[in-house]
Amino acid sequence: MNELCMCETTTVYRLEADYEASPIWCADCSCNIEIEAILMDKQLKQLLTEWASEYGEWFDWVNDQLKAGAAEREAAHNKQGEQLLKQLQETHPMFQTATFSPATLTKVYI
Repeated sequence: MNELCMCETTTVYRLEADYEASPIWCADCSCNIEIEAILMDKQLKQLLTEWASEYGEWFDWVNDQLKAGAAEREAAHNKQGEQLLKQLQETHPMFQTATFSPATLTKVYI
């Protein structure tokens, strides 16, 4: 087992925002990897953390419904995630094969 997840060796990562989760996941075992455990630029780490914390701002969790403009807000969130993935891939060799999993919350409700 390696230091980041349950896999013997982790070679593929996924960038995905989820409610109250770190944005880095093992693509093999789906373990949520604590971003603080990864050596990376402090500014990029902050951008990734902020982006992940914005997940679901287009959803009213109390009333279980989408907020106005939800589809557009989710699309903008996904676009920012794709840009962050490119930045992560360009600056950190271990993430060169990382994939992006876009938010699809609005598809469930539309």
